[in-house]
Amino acid sequence: MIIADDPIEKEDVIEVTLTRNGEEVHLSGVTKKNPYTLTFRVPDVYLGVTSLVTIKLIKNGTDLGTKQLKCESQLHTLEYALKHCDQPLDFTCQASRSAVTYIIDFSNGMLYRIIFSIEN
Repeated sequence: MIIADDPIEKEDVIEVTLTRNGEEVHLSGVTKKNPYTLTFRVPDVYLGVTSLVTIKLIKNGTDLGTKQLKCESQLHTLEYALKHCDQPLDFTCQASRSAVTYIIDFSNGMLYRIIFSIEN
C-alpha cells in the first residue's frame, strides 16, 4: 500500500517500480482505493526468499520518492521452526492435525512412522 501526500487524480499517470539487486520491474495492477491510497501486489518471485526491495512511485513522469520494503518469505518462518524443534515430523503432523504412530519391527530392527489424518 502506498499513501501519497498529494491526491492522485483520474487523469494522472502512475507508475510503481520495484527494484531488487539492480533488476527493475514495473508493476501492473496498481489500483487506487481513494485519492491518496494506492495498492499493489508484489510478484511471487520476490517472496521466495527474504530480501529488501525498493519501491519507487512516479506520477506524471515525476519521481515522488522511494521506500525500502522487506519481502519476508513465509517458508523461512517454517524452516526456522523446524530447525529449532526436537522432532520436526511430530511438529509438522501436529500443525497439520495429523498423528504419528511409531511401529518397531523387531525382526529387522527398523522403526516405521505411520502418519494418518485425524478426523473431527
